[in-house]
Amino acid sequence: MKLTVLFVALAATCSSCASTSRAKPESREPLLNVSGRIADDAPRLSIGGTPIRIAEHRLALRAGAPVSVELSSDMDVLEFDPFLEARPLDGRPEETRQSDGASDFGLFPQLELVPERDGEWVLLVGDEEGRAGSYRLLVRRIFERAVFVAQGTVEPALTGFELPASLFCPLREGRRYRIDVTARGFPPHLVVAGPGMPVIESNDGSIEFVAARSGHAVVQVASLSVASGPFEARVLELW
Repeated sequence: MKLTVLFVALAATCSSCASTSRAKPESREPLLNVSGRIADDAPRLSIGGTPIRIAEHRLALRAGAPVSVELSSDMDVLEFDPFLEARPLDGRPEETRQSDGASDFGLFPQLELVPERDGEWVLLVGDEEGRAGSYRLLVRRIFERAVFVAQGTVEPALTGFELPASLFCPLREGRRYRIDVTARGFPPHLVVAGPGMPVIESNDGSIEFVAARSGHAVVQVASLSVASGPFEARVLELW
């Protein structure tokens, strides 16, 4: 059944955008996985006016290749309150990221870094109270991340002129995205159009593409049959 897609002033449908050549897959092994201990004689750094003992690790990162940095400890939280900071080696303050166990992901700190340029970073590990203690530092590449999630319902395809459910999600120029639609009780027809790119359609519930320009994409979901129901659309940014 042919569905009418209501896009104004957009180019004709094109499937070639979804098959842009990919780079060779990267290893999913951790970039850094180290266990250490902050000794009594470790160098000190002033954090919020409090001198704390710190351990330092260095890591080369690439522009546009995000990583997650996770700090944990086998010690009781009453004995070790972990502190984590990441900064570029050249010390640009606007790029420095800091986390602590009290304010972010429960007991242990975690950071996500999206470097804007190639270079070496310094990871600083310590205890909020300046105490010595053991720790584990784990750095992994982030290969995909959900940037938009939405739910909706569609009408049954009785005449072929039913309006699809329309969603709008932000895009960034040059970034690769995948849109996945999980439909409950009906076969989905997925249509995506963004600034500077042709309309892409799929009956598989998934479309992958590279954003031609920054802006908002229009995502439309319709039913290919007389069945209808709810759906969830997830937009993943791929790295």
